[in-house]
Amino acid sequence: MSLLQSLLVSLFLLVPQHMVQCSDTNMRQIGEYTGLKKLGKGDQGKVYKAFDDNKKQEVAIKVFYTPSEFVKVHPELANTLEAHFEQDGSSKAANSEYKIGRSINRHPAIMKIFKRVEEYSVDGEKVTSLVMEYVDGKHLDQIGDIAYSKKVALQIAREFISALRYSFSKGYLHGDLWSENLYIDRSNHLKLIDLGSYDPLPKLRQGEPSRGLYSTYHRVIMRMLELIIQKGKFREHEKRTLVRSLNEVSKNSPEIQLAQESISQIDKILEQLDDVLLQATGG
Repeated sequence: MSLLQSLLVSLFLLVPQHMVQCSDTNMRQIGEYTGLKKLGKGDQGKVYKAFDDNKKQEVAIKVFYTPSEFVKVHPELANTLEAHFEQDGSSKAANSEYKIGRSINRHPAIMKIFKRVEEYSVDGEKVTSLVMEYVDGKHLDQIGDIAYSKKVALQIAREFISALRYSFSKGYLHGDLWSENLYIDRSNHLKLIDLGSYDPLPKLRQGEPSRGLYSTYHRVIMRMLELIIQKGKFREHEKRTLVRSLNEVSKNSPEIQLAQESISQIDKILEQLDDVLLQATGG
């Protein structure tokens, strides 16, 4: 071995093997996850598709921005880094998403978080990544109307309600319910994605006004149910009857205004909506 080769080997051994390159062109592996392919990016980081060499399955990995990357994306927040990063440099958003994700991990219609990975960039900054279930499918806006049988559309609608009730039971609500966060996988099952949009239920005192939060949430739920029903092969009169029955549940429910009453009341409404869907399936 030449002197130059010896020096290169020595330098390689001195570099911690848990360091990662963070640029799109250089990123090839995170921990045991290989074959990274960038899927997109958002306010908090970038999302990759990767392969778990141990479990032999595809996963999604959300790589959160380091402080220096965060400032490049959000220069207006350069003076407020302490609000977004822990003292050790890890992302507060990543830590919060991991905690919430692990709390609601057991429902089949909610995307799962498997693992948190912490490594270091070549600049010595902590890189926090969340390894998640890869959902191979399409969101509602990518699916045409009348794409599914009545049975499948009703099943998807009931899975949606079930996922909401489960997250409520764990003390969380999804704060960004819209069509692009409702995925249907290749087996025609629903997956609620974007775990970073879950929020703890507001901790308001008994009788304190909820300022319309739950009424608004209820209207969003109804809109998503109608979108799902549009995907089913219903006769027009069947569709109208089903939507009317779902709306009747809303009309017969008192105005949701108070905090503690709201939490139990909206769950009761969800239960009633599920009963309507179950009856439509002939159950």
